[in-house]
Amino acid sequence: MTSTDPTARWSAARRTRASLALVAIAILAALLLAEVGLRAAGVGPWTPFAALADVPVMTDPDPELGWRPRPGVYRWQPDPDAPPVTLTLGDDGGRGPNPEASTWIFGGSFALGFGVHDTDHLAARLPDARSHGVPGYGTLQSWRRYRQLRSTSAAPDTVIYGLVDLHDARNACTRSWLHTLDRAPRHHPHVRCPWAMVEDGALVEHPPRTGSHWPVSEHIALIDLVERVTIDLLDRPLNRKTETTVQLVRAFRDEVEADGARFVTALLWAPSRRRAYTTRLAEEGVDVVDLTDLGYPDGDTAVPVDGHPSAALHARWAARLSAHLRRS
Repeated sequence: MTSTDPTARWSAARRTRASLALVAIAILAALLLAEVGLRAAGVGPWTPFAALADVPVMTDPDPELGWRPRPGVYRWQPDPDAPPVTLTLGDDGGRGPNPEASTWIFGGSFALGFGVHDTDHLAARLPDARSHGVPGYGTLQSWRRYRQLRSTSAAPDTVIYGLVDLHDARNACTRSWLHTLDRAPRHHPHVRCPWAMVEDGALVEHPPRTGSHWPVSEHIALIDLVERVTIDLLDRPLNRKTETTVQLVRAFRDEVEADGARFVTALLWAPSRRRAYTTRLAEEGVDVVDLTDLGYPDGDTAVPVDGHPSAALHARWAARLSAHLRRS
């Protein structure tokens, strides 16, 4: 039987409120301890990439590609113990000694030679080559960049696409990739990228999509950790990313060959997907030269601090690619 005594009801309500307050205090204390523990372990809240703070902005927004190269001469010092690097992009956004080169190279920062001087990158070491690699690009953006260039230029004799397994996430514009772009706010003030996915056996292209971090994660390490775990869990179901990349490479190849040019995929770095790429691309009849055994990122093959492939590795890539192009 329920008591009708007002004093008893008031006492019960007070005990309930006190219990809820204790639970709230316990939860807050646990969260505070977790935050302190993360900070002590060196895990902080969301911050922009410190490594890009001194890197000049070399891109402009593009409605179709997300971003495109900005012509200019750029200098910075990726290795504090070495002279500054000069990276020159011509009026067409390309890099290399000859704007009318017969070989075009596409891909991301590896193909561009980010962190490597104008005289030392891949296109400078190949005969009559020009790099149209753009930092952050995957296969879809590289293919669309080729189309943009073809709208104003004759087809080249040869197209080389520099494939890196990071391109899987870029082609799908995963949440993790958007989160990465968001950490480069000077270089990507409006985070957006086009994407594609194999759906019911067919390659489907989608318009650019955007993303940004949770604002509170800029102040609370625990929130940033929860956000990153959530992103990882949501990205896991995208198990068709590698097959999407393969189908994009095949479609890119088909268009280049329809233009009368030769298409070669240079597998620059794929520690986790090397076999999958080489097997599936071979099944699709794509000409592939595997460069993943040339040492990156060990020894002298990476730019110190920056981490991109070094001039020494670009020289090895060029030697093997030149031999491959002569043989086939």
